[in-house]
Amino acid sequence: MMMERQNASRIDALLRALANRKLSPQARKVLGSYFDDVEYAWRILMRIADTPDALAVLGSLLEQLLVALSHAPDGNVALVNFERLTNSAHSKLQFLRRFYYDPAGLDALIQLLGVSNYAADTLCLHPEYLNMLLPTSQLRKPKGVDLLVREAIQAVQPFREARHKWESLRRFRRRETLRIIAGDVLGLLSYDAIVAELSALADAVLHSALQVALMEAGIRAPMGECGFLILALGKLGGQELNYSSDVDLMFIYDPDALAVHLSDTDGRRLRWHEPHKAVQDVAERIARALVHGLSDVTHHGRAYRVDMRLRPYGVHGPLVLTWQATMTYYESWAKAWERMALIKARPVAGDVPLAHRVMRFFDGIVYESPLEASAIEAIHDIKLRSEALLREAGRDDAHVKAGPGGIRDVEFTVQLLQLLGGAQFPEVRVGNTVVALAALVACGMLTDVEATQLRESYIFLRVLEHRLQIVDHLPLREMPRDTDQLEKLAHRMGYKRTDELSAAMHLMRDYQMHTQRVRLLHRRVFAEVLAGGQPIPVEAIEIYDLLERPLDNDVVQWLKQFGFERISMAQQRLRLLTYGPADVSLPWRERVMVLRALPTVLRAIAKSPSPDVALHRFEQLVSAVGNRATFISSVCSNEEALQALIRCMALSELLTELMMRYPEHIEIVLREPIPPMDAFAQVASDLLRSMHHIASIEDAKRTIRRFRHREVLRVGFGEIATILDATNASQRLAY
Repeated sequence: MMMERQNASRIDALLRALANRKLSPQARKVLGSYFDDVEYAWRILMRIADTPDALAVLGSLLEQLLVALSHAPDGNVALVNFERLTNSAHSKLQFLRRFYYDPAGLDALIQLLGVSNYAADTLCLHPEYLNMLLPTSQLRKPKGVDLLVREAIQAVQPFREARHKWESLRRFRRRETLRIIAGDVLGLLSYDAIVAELSALADAVLHSALQVALMEAGIRAPMGECGFLILALGKLGGQELNYSSDVDLMFIYDPDALAVHLSDTDGRRLRWHEPHKAVQDVAERIARALVHGLSDVTHHGRAYRVDMRLRPYGVHGPLVLTWQATMTYYESWAKAWERMALIKARPVAGDVPLAHRVMRFFDGIVYESPLEASAIEAIHDIKLRSEALLREAGRDDAHVKAGPGGIRDVEFTVQLLQLLGGAQFPEVRVGNTVVALAALVACGMLTDVEATQLRESYIFLRVLEHRLQIVDHLPLREMPRDTDQLEKLAHRMGYKRTDELSAAMHLMRDYQMHTQRVRLLHRRVFAEVLAGGQPIPVEAIEIYDLLERPLDNDVVQWLKQFGFERISMAQQRLRLLTYGPADVSLPWRERVMVLRALPTVLRAIAKSPSPDVALHRFEQLVSAVGNRATFISSVCSNEEALQALIRCMALSELLTELMMRYPEHIEIVLREPIPPMDAFAQVASDLLRSMHHIASIEDAKRTIRRFRHREVLRVGFGEIATILDATNASQRLAY
């Protein structure tokens, strides 16, 4: 009771200050408990309460408003957007009175306004859309594709001119995006429901857009028989669209089916002059109308950004191809990554028989042709090149989509396994990443633990991407550099400050956990596939990941544990050891052989007297041998002998040079024990007898030199390994 009286007294002080149009010390104190910038908040409240009637209505809900603002992810932004809505409403007083009777609605609206400027902009353009959001119970149930298609068609029906139809589609897309954002921000829709509804909305817009484009081209035909097909690829194809995703599309037409529906003018061209050109021109007109109609920007924004780069021949190809030309391209010219892109291909609007033919053909192209190791390497190299560009820009660790362990790592991992298993397991032939993960577990290509980790991390990263894009409906995918912006992002993700950590620190801790485990799983799957399915130790995959990363603190600490002092040089030499020189880069199967052996090599180097010297000379020796993968695997098969080899190189430049000149002696020295003196005399005697069969003096000299170098190497090994003492070593060298 006492607390209620104190709150009422504080609110009364603020109301008196608003009535007097002067910020009193008491009012300043009240606002200071809710806002960082008291002066700014005061000016906004003054503008809202600009008349006695407005002040009276605001006063009736001021306490509820301030509490709601204190709970919003960004109270300052929420208050600014709330003022904008009061100014956009047909009646400010009615708008404010509404929330006196609906305090839960005020809480929900402030929460939404504190997250999304785009939502606020949309409500300012169309204040009537607020009725679609409140009460919030109507947001719990997604509409689904069938209802959205009907509503999209109804949205364009009242208009005769194409330009008005396109504008109506833009309004429709904006209205429905607002509805989905509200359900998301208020926690009324799951991740799966959100991406499904965003994809269903895009499907509906594309369905209605094709009707408009057909009308513009003079085609009067039922959609399912029109001879033109829109295929979705990428996230729309997988029914997992973002708030601000491009829509990746491909257009295909059936000349015979389209020719039936040409207008009179085009029909005369078809009959008399240019039959193929007439149909092609109409198909191109439909395609251009779709791209422009969807992409053009007005004050309602655009319907969608259209990306046609995944079509046959890419940016250099025609916007639309015939069914036959499409088949020819994929049978003869398509690269491995283009096959991978077709995993997500899905018909969204157009000719139904054509859609069935296309999908049957794509199934065969994607899943029934064997995937060669070189194709897998090519796919992986494309990804590595894109990561290198991010790394050069210095933002790879902050890129939620394309950075290490980001969204793309999950998608690449899943799609690679789909390509490999799709022929044997038809159930993995799905476009949706989350659904595919469950299918890969069912057929034994991933364990439950692996799939669960990938799913949890994928959804975390996708939700994070949504929270980046939801503010201004922009295709943002990078974590902000600015500390304040990162803190606001963390609040949008639901993190709170604790005594130990800020909200941003909590977010970054989870972000690093998710990206690191995704990266390791991604690298292991690719490495094992490239190794022919053989399992690779986790330790080797961790090494691979650390070699690929920039020289951050984790890499530095990892290298220091092996005794390296020249940290940057050590990482470079380990990369050279694993990948080979740039001009003779190792095939992936050989890289995997080296990766398997590296933990053993590093343990041996750590035990040597000088790890930096040992690594440098070991890498030189491996390069001199030539077949580095086989050599490293061979010497690592006996860890004790490897340690002797590494120790020898760390201590003796002479012995290292002998090994580089005569690498064939290394295995003999490592495998065969040092003979006693009497046996050593027998070895020398055998050498002399073998000289009788040598035809020339030069050959004899070469044989003696090789024998001498081998035995010097053997004695040197023996002394360094403490098998021989200095006296015995000297005796053998003298003998």
